[in-house]
Amino acid sequence: MTERESYKHIVEAHYAYKEIDSSLNPSTYPIKTAQDAFNDLRLGKAYVVSQTFLQGPIRIERLYLAYYEGDDEVQFLLPIFVFEGEGGFLAFVEAVKEERLK
Repeated sequence: MTERESYKHIVEAHYAYKEIDSSLNPSTYPIKTAQDAFNDLRLGKAYVVSQTFLQGPIRIERLYLAYYEGDDEVQFLLPIFVFEGEGGFLAFVEAVKEERLK
């Protein structure tokens, strides 16, 4: 182990396992397009996890759909778009269309 690696430590970790409750009625929700999610990001309607210190525009290098589960126990997972960009940029945008959330 190198000196640099000796400073790496796991600070915190969580694992949650939930069985699918087949007695619940499944439903579908309208999902935003990638372009709509990108527009929300540009308008500041995003949760920015990690900002880059680069000046000027940030190049988005990766976009994918994921599910967010916070620390609180919930009945469902929230679909989100994840934006990754240069310099360690990371941001989340809710994927469910706003009219469905009202």
